[in-house]
Amino acid sequence: MLKYYILSSVHLVTDFAPGSILIIMTHMKTLLNLSYFQTTLIYLMIEVTSSFLQPILGYISDKGYKVWIIPASTVLSITALSSLGFIDNYKLLLFVVFLSGIGVAAFHPYASRLVFQLSRGGNQAQAMSIFSLGGTLGVAFAPVLMSFFIGLSGLKGTIYFLIPAILVIPAAGYYLFKIDGKYVLEDPFKKSAKKGNPEDEKKRVNSIIILLLFVIVRSWLSAGILNFIPLYFIDYLGKAGFFGSRLLTLFLTAGAVGTVIAGRLGDKIGMLKILTGFITLTIPFTYLIFNTSSFITNIAAVLTGFVLMSTFGITVILGQRVMPGNAGLAAGLMTGFGSGLGALGATGLGYIADSFSIIYSIRVILMLPVAALVLLVLLNLNRDKILNN
Repeated sequence: MLKYYILSSVHLVTDFAPGSILIIMTHMKTLLNLSYFQTTLIYLMIEVTSSFLQPILGYISDKGYKVWIIPASTVLSITALSSLGFIDNYKLLLFVVFLSGIGVAAFHPYASRLVFQLSRGGNQAQAMSIFSLGGTLGVAFAPVLMSFFIGLSGLKGTIYFLIPAILVIPAAGYYLFKIDGKYVLEDPFKKSAKKGNPEDEKKRVNSIIILLLFVIVRSWLSAGILNFIPLYFIDYLGKAGFFGSRLLTLFLTAGAVGTVIAGRLGDKIGMLKILTGFITLTIPFTYLIFNTSSFITNIAAVLTGFVLMSTFGITVILGQRVMPGNAGLAAGLMTGFGSGLGALGATGLGYIADSFSIIYSIRVILMLPVAALVLLVLLNLNRDKILNN
């Protein structure tokens, strides 16, 4: 399992970039005298770049895999992030954020494909969950680190992000270059894909469409919860700022723990069974977050984060199994395109809150787990032997 933790550590460093942008852009607004539109464009730049380029880069990785792209993409992402505090020009700032987004976009499909190939002998869900854990922790800890570094040295404190990179990337790069090429060139499901009949191929196409729709809805749900916990409890109900921050921390931390546990359960019980069971539990747990007393709300945040965020690694593996021979493209669709569309859907919740009331946005959030479960029921009805394993 050491190899998966090595890749997970690189994942953590890579995802410092998207996790830090929300903090750095607020400081840049003041420094460069930016409008709200210009400020949000900074976040949109890395979100669109890192999300929607992933399927393209994943497709390229399936055609010609180069293991050096994994450490190189991390170097690009973290170097761009570390330089942001030294920039005093808005256009240059957008360009550097764009470069960081390219690094993030290149890393995920290439690294996810490698995890898929390395774990072909078994425990694929656990392997992908360990890998996903790094990204979850990177996004969760990045805002705290960014605030700490800026507190130490002002905006130029972004340079301190090079420290974890220097500790992780050389060791990981050494390991990656030792990997035998057979792990990244052979696909355990490719031969079976060629023997499939038209009916099987139709089921595969239907499965990937349903799975992608599920990822979009799930990402919409997670983005909605993360955005509207502070808006609802702090702005609408007037709770202390610490209350909202604590809920977010509990939600994300529980998700990190659940990621590893869900992977192990998925390998033993079945990935579709775990996915369906966990999303079913999300329905009452999400309701409890927004409709109970403070004590129960904290518990509900832990339970919701555990069952919702822990499913991300499982969906990547399912996507890769449904698309034999295109593990990189599948990872790009699951982690990039699908998640990106889901995150953009969260802006619709903001529009609903502005146009009507935040209560209506919360109601939509509470309906999303039901929609996700319906899609999983359809996926179970459509499953083939690859998905069923």
